[in-house]
Amino acid sequence: MLKTILDFILNEDRLNLFFRHLLWMTPAIGLIIGCISGWIRHRNPKHAMIGLSIGLIGSMISALWYMYNAIMDHFGLDSVAGLLINLLIFTLVGLLLGWITRYFFSCKK
Repeated sequence: MLKTILDFILNEDRLNLFFRHLLWMTPAIGLIIGCISGWIRHRNPKHAMIGLSIGLIGSMISALWYMYNAIMDHFGLDSVAGLLINLLIFTLVGLLLGWITRYFFSCKK
C-alpha cells in the first residue's frame, strides 16, 4: 500500500509538473498574502512588495539550479571554467540580493 502511494507521488512527470506550477504560483501567493497583510496593517504597498519578494525566492533558486546544471553539463563537473562561471553568477546574485534587501528593507523613517 505504501509503495503504491509513493510511486504515485514520486512520479517524475507529476513532480516536474508540480514544480513548474510552483514557479509562478509562489510569487502570486506571496503577493496575495502581502496585500492582505498590508490591507490589515494599512501599509499595502510595502507589504505587497515584501510578499512578492518572499514568493520570488523559490523561483530564483530554481532558475539558479537550472543554470548551474546547464553550465555543469556543458563544461563537466571537474572543470575550473564551470566552477568559476558558477562562482561569478552566485556571487553576483548574492551581492544583488544584499543590495536590494538593504535598499528596500532598511529601517529608514
